[in-house]
Amino acid sequence: MRTIVAAYQMIMPGEWARAHRHTPNALRLILDAEPGTYTTVDGIDIAMEPGDVLLTPNWSTHGHGNDSKACAYWLDFLDAPLVQLLEPMFFEPQDEDKNHAAFEQERAAPTTDSPFVFTLAETMRRLEAAVADPAGPFATSVELGNPALDTIALHMMKLAPGRRTAEHRSTANNIYAVVCGRGVTNVDGEAFDWVRGDVIAAPAWRPHFHEAADDALLLRVTDEPVLQKLGFYRIES
Repeated sequence: MRTIVAAYQMIMPGEWARAHRHTPNALRLILDAEPGTYTTVDGIDIAMEPGDVLLTPNWSTHGHGNDSKACAYWLDFLDAPLVQLLEPMFFEPQDEDKNHAAFEQERAAPTTDSPFVFTLAETMRRLEAAVADPAGPFATSVELGNPALDTIALHMMKLAPGRRTAEHRSTANNIYAVVCGRGVTNVDGEAFDWVRGDVIAAPAWRPHFHEAADDALLLRVTDEPVLQKLGFYRIES
């Protein structure tokens, strides 16, 4: 897409992804992670647990570590294409002259008490309290943040089995990541089957709808904030 990119990342046991910062906004949806896997954002270690969504806003220093005995996997989303188009692209590695192993011994235990994380448990609590709309264009959904990042909005969607959502299209780009469940998404007349961990792209002004085969959760990642700020956002359903 011209504004958002999605990519898979793996970190092996004992690995440390060097801390850095960059102008693109970023977030990650955790797919698989054992206790001891974390992201450090502005000096705070945030636990990475399956289904959680972690933010690393523009110019926030961040790195990743895995002290568990299993590989961890997540989905990264960044507005790098938009930043590249506008040209304020900057990247800066953190100076890590001090011994990292010694630094590790001084760290506090990773936490989920941070404005940079939306835990799956809290998101599920909010979905249970939300007004059910299984046939709506976005199914039953809650927004994570308001918006989560300056250029990216996040919505967790709960799909009921056997219920097709209303077809819609908008001037925004949408990427759907499967947190759990299985089903099919139809984009511009073409059907795409999906299961947990898959990604489906619905570019701007492409009509699309979803139908789950069982209870499912989809994370919707969209550039709606950009279109809204510029006065270009339009939806048709």
